[in-house]
Amino acid sequence: MFKNFNYFLAPSIIQAFISFLILIPVTTFYLEPKDFGVVAIIMVIIAPIGPLASSGAEWILGSNYFIINEVDRKKLIFNTLLVDFSLKSLWVLLYWLSGSFILDFVIAEYDTSYKQLFEIALIGVLAGMFWPTVNALLIIQKKAKLYFALEIIRNLISLVSVLIFLIVLELGVISLFLGPLIVNTISLFFEIIFLSKNIKIEISRKWIEEVIKTGLPAIPSNLAETIGNISDRYFIQYFLSLSTLGIYSHAQSYSNIFKFIYKALTK
Repeated sequence: MFKNFNYFLAPSIIQAFISFLILIPVTTFYLEPKDFGVVAIIMVIIAPIGPLASSGAEWILGSNYFIINEVDRKKLIFNTLLVDFSLKSLWVLLYWLSGSFILDFVIAEYDTSYKQLFEIALIGVLAGMFWPTVNALLIIQKKAKLYFALEIIRNLISLVSVLIFLIVLELGVISLFLGPLIVNTISLFFEIIFLSKNIKIEISRKWIEEVIKTGLPAIPSNLAETIGNISDRYFIQYFLSLSTLGIYSHAQSYSNIFKFIYKALTK
């Protein structure tokens, strides 16, 4: 038990050290406060996609996985992924089509160049849609070593990508959006291979209804919590400036180090 616990805990601790010792100092050196403000406000805008497109996969899989047979497990996983894919694709499409309007409405210092960053962030969200379910399955199946390996690989790819884009290619703030996109795209191939062995492609009314009954009712509360968590960033940039927001969000990145560890402990 404790051996597996360490495998689940270690990636978040490593991620915290990477952020504290490398990413934060490097990005601080190469980027301006306004750059951090742009990142923060765009992430605020796309943050509601998470709760709006959530099927509650962790809860559904956790509550049903050990009380059904192998075939039903595979059907459950497929139908959960199907709902996730449908919801997330729908919201990403709606955001994409209304991007200019949303950005102009939300960002006080809106610049048309921000739309490209916004679209890259949306593609990154789409590419990472299966990871939460894969993450939950790895924990449920107690595949601690595989979980550890995938998380470490993802962290290293993210670090190397951002450093190359920022230092070598000198792409500036877009580097912070391309990094997650690269990670999620590469990770997607491994996720598909893993899921192909854990699903049975068959639409099941029973399991779709279970997802709707168990997962979707949590959307309003999750959305309210998300809005509450991001409202400060919106008001700071709206009444002050993107640079002020950048300083604020950059300072918060230090406290996020402890959130990585807390997240690991909950797993």
